[in-house]
Amino acid sequence: MPLYKRHYDEICEVKGVARLDPDYQRYLEMDASGRLLTVTVRDKGKLIGYFKAVVESSLHYRSATYGITDIYFVDKEYRGTGVGGRLFKFVINEMKERGVNVFFCAYKSKHEHNNMFERLGFIEIERSYMMVLEDQK
Repeated sequence: MPLYKRHYDEICEVKGVARLDPDYQRYLEMDASGRLLTVTVRDKGKLIGYFKAVVESSLHYRSATYGITDIYFVDKEYRGTGVGGRLFKFVINEMKERGVNVFFCAYKSKHEHNNMFERLGFIEIERSYMMVLEDQK
């Protein structure tokens, strides 16, 4: 099973509302405009993790460039081995290279890994809540 499908099966909280259907064209357009950061992690060629973020100026603070995480995932088999920390260290350096001033990242409550974020220098700034308003027909 492809890694992105395993990611969806394990993490998605809104399966009744949103089926897995990536907007590849939009990703390609964002990438072509320099607004998408994509990083992959491989073990002997096998995809074991990935990270995607939107990079753009802030709507509220025009002088700031934000890196806003879209998705990230590390295969279960590689969790707890340091792969996630190495992935994020690489991403942080890429964000700096792109002129990002503020990097936002979140995780699903049932997959807490705030210790890794705190070790990397992130600080907790808010909590998010979700409400499903309509089931998929």
